[in-house]
Amino acid sequence: MHTRLRGLDWAFGRRLATLMLTGLALTLATPTPGHAEELPPDCGEFTNSYGPFDYTNPDHFAHKLSIVEKFHFRPEQELSTYKPNSKVKVDFGYTLRAFPNHHRALMALARWLKLHKPEDWTSEMRPECYFYRAVAWRPRDAVSRMIFGYYLHQNQRLNEAEAQYRMAVQIQPDYAEGHYNLGLLLADQKRWPESLAEAHRAYELKYPLPGLKNRLIAAKVWTEPAPIAKTPAFEPVSPDGVLPGAVSPETVVPEAASPQAVTPESVVPKPAVTELAPTGLAPTERAATKPAPTEGSASTNATTDTPTPTPL
Repeated sequence: MHTRLRGLDWAFGRRLATLMLTGLALTLATPTPGHAEELPPDCGEFTNSYGPFDYTNPDHFAHKLSIVEKFHFRPEQELSTYKPNSKVKVDFGYTLRAFPNHHRALMALARWLKLHKPEDWTSEMRPECYFYRAVAWRPRDAVSRMIFGYYLHQNQRLNEAEAQYRMAVQIQPDYAEGHYNLGLLLADQKRWPESLAEAHRAYELKYPLPGLKNRLIAAKVWTEPAPIAKTPAFEPVSPDGVLPGAVSPETVVPEAASPQAVTPESVVPKPAVTELAPTGLAPTERAATKPAPTEGSASTNATTDTPTPTPL
């Protein structure tokens, strides 16, 4: 289990900028509601001498965050949570009281708890409270949901972890990390069809880590996703409903009738009939009626990539 979850740690370390981008994409676009979920009785209140502020609020992120990170969550403190023997003290308490849904601090806390013994925790509030506080503070923050799920996952609380993962991807359906981690959890339970569906969705969203796919291959349940049906090519139609190049009854000009009666003696031999071109018109007529090319038949599908505002 620890080997499998190590891939999750690496994913967050390597792709921290993407994590912030995908998590903030939804919540920065629309304001999130205030806290709506009840906290456990021993997890305190949302009161603090500084804050609390919302990590997904653009104004708070730009103007309130730097002072907290400068004194309480410096880079060396964050990086120390990757090292099991580190003696660097990380002030999770102040950081997560000022910004209850501080994504990087929450993930660093999950890593720290994985690498240390329970007796190493000296804060007055039990560490799990900080995850409860994050999702209660901003219930529609998909990243906080996913990190809480990761914490529960690594502690084998699989039903609770699944609930948090599913809420994360329900809030933000295009959240690749959420689908990937949910797929890992379902694979741990050998729920292969569900895991495969989440893997297909994660890789459709360009998630780069192959770990989930490799597990499904090892279990002999991996299949490539069904190809997406292509839209049929556009076939221009003229205003009268006739395809270009086709011959309609209106385009066939009948021979003029003679005003006099025809007798055998008045019949004049007809000239040889000119062979029709494949379109049904004589070559000169075909050139004259060839339709002009249709403008605007090509389309593009551009993809935007917004840089993350979060420094490492």
